[in-house]
Amino acid sequence: WEWRSNIGTRQSRKRTPSDISDHNSPPNLGLSETSASRFLIAMSFLYSDQWEWRIFYRPTADAPPAEITSAVSMHDERVDVYRPHSASVGLKRRGRTAIELKVTVEHDGNGAERLIKFALRSESEVDAVLQRLQVQTAPDVKYNGVVEIHKQQCKSYQLGAMVEVVELSVVVTAPDGTKLEPRRWRSLSVEGSQAMCVALAPRLTERALMESIGQPCMRGGYSKFVCQQVRQASQAVVTPDAAQMVEAVAETGGATALKAEQAAEVEMVEAAEAAGAAAACEVYIVRHGERVDEVDGEERRRWITSLEQCADGNDGFDPPLTIHGVAQAADAARSLRALLPQPKPFDVVFCSPLVRCVQTAEHFAYTFGIPITLVPGLGECCAALHHRSRSAKRRWPLLQPLEQLRVLCPRASFTVPDIASLPERFEDGPLTCAGSLAQGRRRVLLISHRESIRSLAKRQQSKDRKSDDRNTPYACIGLFHCYQPTTVEERWRYYGLVRRGAVMGGMGFDPAATKC
Repeated sequence: WEWRSNIGTRQSRKRTPSDISDHNSPPNLGLSETSASRFLIAMSFLYSDQWEWRIFYRPTADAPPAEITSAVSMHDERVDVYRPHSASVGLKRRGRTAIELKVTVEHDGNGAERLIKFALRSESEVDAVLQRLQVQTAPDVKYNGVVEIHKQQCKSYQLGAMVEVVELSVVVTAPDGTKLEPRRWRSLSVEGSQAMCVALAPRLTERALMESIGQPCMRGGYSKFVCQQVRQASQAVVTPDAAQMVEAVAETGGATALKAEQAAEVEMVEAAEAAGAAAACEVYIVRHGERVDEVDGEERRRWITSLEQCADGNDGFDPPLTIHGVAQAADAARSLRALLPQPKPFDVVFCSPLVRCVQTAEHFAYTFGIPITLVPGLGECCAALHHRSRSAKRRWPLLQPLEQLRVLCPRASFTVPDIASLPERFEDGPLTCAGSLAQGRRRVLLISHRESIRSLAKRQQSKDRKSDDRNTPYACIGLFHCYQPTTVEERWRYYGLVRRGAVMGGMGFDPAATKC
């Protein structure tokens, strides 16, 4: 449901989630009818499912400026004034009248958070909004103060997400009215889907640790950063000598000399990232490109004719890619290469033995410079070869032999592992084929079918996700974390698609790609 309004000369749009309003009625914020009308006129409610991951740190003097090399980027300079509220609720004044209220409604274990933003006319409206959203966080009134942040922003739009580097000059006004000297900070962030936040966070963390002067970095949004700045200002002895001493200690990297209670409030990103890397394996699952039997046109007619000329009993269960499907696979490989610029993020491409998946895997193998390993279990998840299908036993021997696949995909090399060591089923009770491939690895790449993404997404033991978990277009790339693989405690966490692929392709349409 949608509600639109004009506030001054600024166009604003309000998307109303189901937990805030009912059908066509305006949101009930606990105000009288007259007050609610004035409230709706004065407020623009901006609701979004986008996630944000952000890290703050004190950069060294020789750290490069805030700049990202990208074909699509923009620069911006402005001054925002923040008032501390709590770690999950932020208040920011932009311009003379507008107040932006930012509320964190969901966290994940990797530092990403999902936000709801409001534009208000008065701080008196904050409590009504938080009450309607059932946000229980009380403001940190004992750390009252103001934080003025001068920002030089460089935004770059990459792979459907916004990567941002911000140079910050932070001026804190303590509760007693004393204005402290400006301090230089830097912020790195990514805004987009949860999967993109999780995928890009290690790269941004690595850069922050390289450029930091030695103080612990702080992972979180502006609301948490502002509360931390005011809290430190309220606890410090604000005399010129003391301020200079603290600044000198920070610049020389002696963060351990700061007060214990101040250091306790700052997250140690290094330890968190190390623990996360040891506990989970990143699993990227790619669905194959557009298949020829699901389009209309000359390609499909030629393929049907070739089947009619075969006498081996092939019923068309293993169709190849269309020309458009090949282009989708190549584009998906380039997108993942841009997302993971490390020299060799994967050591092998694990692939379903069906032709459409092998053709897709060829582009990933060529782009990353790694071989392909065929895994029967990655093909067993599709309907044609599933163990519950009556025709599966007859179809397995009809798959293309390795020699034919080498001819079909000349740019790829293939490994021939011990067949007995490869799982034959995608799911076997609590264990999975993907989990066995993730064992002992930090990151794996699988080329499979839509059922693989959907099956593992169902295993997520956190709260139910939205129905678009099953939206798996051609050449989409899903990101998972696998914990304790090959054990009865094997767990999966699904972060969504780092590449959404393409539903429409050539002259055809994949009806099952958007069916939930």
